[in-house]
Amino acid sequence: MSTNELVVSEQQSSTAVSTSTAPSNKRFSEEQIAVSAIETATSLPVLENAKKHFMSLETEYWTPDQPGEEKLCWVFGILPQEMTDMETGEVKHVECVMLIERQDDTVKRFICASKILVASIKSAISAGVIIPASTLTPISIVYKGEVKNKNNAKKSKRWQVTPLIME
Repeated sequence: MSTNELVVSEQQSSTAVSTSTAPSNKRFSEEQIAVSAIETATSLPVLENAKKHFMSLETEYWTPDQPGEEKLCWVFGILPQEMTDMETGEVKHVECVMLIERQDDTVKRFICASKILVASIKSAISAGVIIPASTLTPISIVYKGEVKNKNNAKKSKRWQVTPLIME
């Protein structure tokens, strides 16, 4: 990783999905949220028998090592993440794609801030090719490597995003 790449801030734990790329599907009504506020509660529910969700809230940053690396996954959405510029130390808000991947018996969440990948996924969401936060439109993402930019001395990562057909 070069010193001018952005890295995910350890302090960032946002899980909100951008409303511009994912449908709003509130799980709880405003009234349910208001009456369940911990600061006004007189007691708390017993959690020992509660079922755990199959997916942890832990999120890893995906930086492929080699061209050809592939993820078979679903797109959860495009969301802002706080990232620290390693060169300047400045914290920036950067759009990332959040991916959900099944690995054997576990489900993992990954984010990637590659501008080209984010733009490709946003375009596919806008066109209706990808339905975020659903299992309807799985995809394959293959890292193709870095290519020198034509207009400057920098390199850009290249990706192949392909819809998967479930039969």
